Amino acid sequence: MIDLLIRVAPLQGDPSYLLVSVEAGSPLDGARKPAQFHFDLNAHKLDTPDNVASYGRAVCEALAKHDVIDFELSKLFASVGADEACSLKFQLAEAGGEEIRWESLCDKDARYLSLAKKYRLARVATPLKEKDVSRVARLPLKMLAYLSAAGVSAADEFRTLCEQLVQARANGLMIEAEIFVGEERILNEPAIVAGIDPGSLSHISVRPIPLADVLENQVRKGSYQFLHFFCHGVDRGAGLKGLSLATIQNHLSGEQSGGVLLSLQALTEALAENQSAWIAVFNSCSGAAGTVYFNSLAYNVTNTGCPYAIGMAEPVEPGIAAIITKALYGELFTTVIATLPNLPKDKFGTIDLSGVINPARKAIKSYCEAIDPGGPYGRWLTPVIYINAPKPLPVQLQQAVTDALGDRREIADQKMLERINIIASALRVLPGDAPPEVRDQIFALLDKAPAVPIRLRPNKNGEFISNGAAS
Repeated sequence: MIDLLIRVAPLQGDPSYLLVSVEAGSPLDGARKPAQFHFDLNAHKLDTPDNVASYGRAVCEALAKHDVIDFELSKLFASVGADEACSLKFQLAEAGGEEIRWESLCDKDARYLSLAKKYRLARVATPLKEKDVSRVARLPLKMLAYLSAAGVSAADEFRTLCEQLVQARANGLMIEAEIFVGEERILNEPAIVAGIDPGSLSHISVRPIPLADVLENQVRKGSYQFLHFFCHGVDRGAGLKGLSLATIQNHLSGEQSGGVLLSLQALTEALAENQSAWIAVFNSCSGAAGTVYFNSLAYNVTNTGCPYAIGMAEPVEPGIAAIITKALYGELFTTVIATLPNLPKDKFGTIDLSGVINPARKAIKSYCEAIDPGGPYGRWLTPVIYINAPKPLPVQLQQAVTDALGDRREIADQKMLERINIIASALRVLPGDAPPEVRDQIFALLDKAPAVPIRLRPNKNGEFISNGAAS
C-alpha cells in the first residue's frame, strides 16, 4: 500500500508560487526538502475532457519538479488497476494551494488518481493547534440536516437524503435524522415529497428552519455524527463569509436571500466545540472554494477540529447536488456499516471516511458524459474532502442507550409523535419578545390527554435535550 502525504505551503512574498515536499510516506533522501511549485490557473480551463486532462497533467508536471514526489507519483500511477488500496493526501498550510484542483492529477493516458479503484485522494488542513478529535458514539447514530436555499427548491435534496437514510436502516445501520427545511410543502407532506411510505420515515423528523442562535446551538452541542447543509454561501467579495438559510416566510414571499444567516466564524467555532460530529457536508454552496488569501469553509472547520468536511469548489445546481448526495451517502453509510462491527468493545478503533467522496466524483463524471455532454465537464472535480489529520478517525462505540430521541421511536401512537413535533415547531418559531403566557399556553398542550411523557417533551423553546437544548 502506498500512503503518500505531500505538504503544500506558500512561498513567502509571492502567492503565485508554492513550496511542496513529502511530509510522510517516502523513505527517500530529500523527501522533506521543499521544491518550488508554480501553476498558472489562468492558462487552463476545466470545460472539456481534453482541457481537464491537460490541467491534471500540468499539475502533475509541476509536482514532478520535486524528484521524490516525481518518483512516488510514478509508483502511484503504476499501481492503478492493481487490487491495492492507495492514498494520496495534500496537507495545505493556511492560505496556500486551495485553489489548485489537486483532484485532477492524471498521467499521459488521462488516468485520474482520484477516480481509480481503491484510491483515496484527500486534502488535509494543517491543524490550528493539536487537538484530540477522537469521538465516543452511541447507537443510534444521528444526522442533523438543514435544507433551505433561497429561491431553490430542496425537494430533490430532501428526497435523495431520505432515500439514503431509509436504505441505510434497511441495511442494518441504526440511524436517525432531524431535517430542518424552509419549504412548507416539505414540512407538511414529507412522505409525499420523499416518495416514501410514511412508516419508513418514522426515524426522520422534519422541522422548520430555526433562528440563527438556535441553529448555532444545535451545531455546537448536538449529539450527531453527520451534519448536512444544502444552502447558499454568503460571499462578500473576499471569500465565503457564512451560510444563508431561507425560512418558510422567505420561500413564500419569493425572496432570493435567506433570513437566517450563520457566519463562518460562528459555524467554525460551533463545530470546534462539538465533540460528536464525524463529518460536515456543505452541498451546493462554494464550501471548498479557497483563494491564495482566504481559506474555504471546509478547510476552516477541519482546521479547528471537525474530523472530516466536504465542500464544493464551486457552486453546483440542485440536480448535481442531488447526485452528490446519493453517491456520497450511499458510500458513507456503507463504510460505516462495514466498520462498526469491527470496532473493539470498550476501547477506540478507527474509521476512515477519506474515500467516501470517490463515488460522487464518478457519478458526476458519468452524468457529464451521458446526460449533459455539452455542460462543463470539470464538474466532477467540484466535491472536495478535507480531513483534520492524515490518520483515520479514532472512534469508540459505547453500548446503545435510550435518549429522548430514541424514546420517541418507541411511541406506538403516531398521532402523539406528530403532536409533539407540531408543538415543538410552534414553540421554536415564536419571536423572542412573545409574551411568556403565550409560550406557556402552547407548552401546556403537552398535558392534554393523552399526556406526553416528560422524557419525550421539548423544552419551552421547542428544543429537545438530545439535540443540545438547555434543560
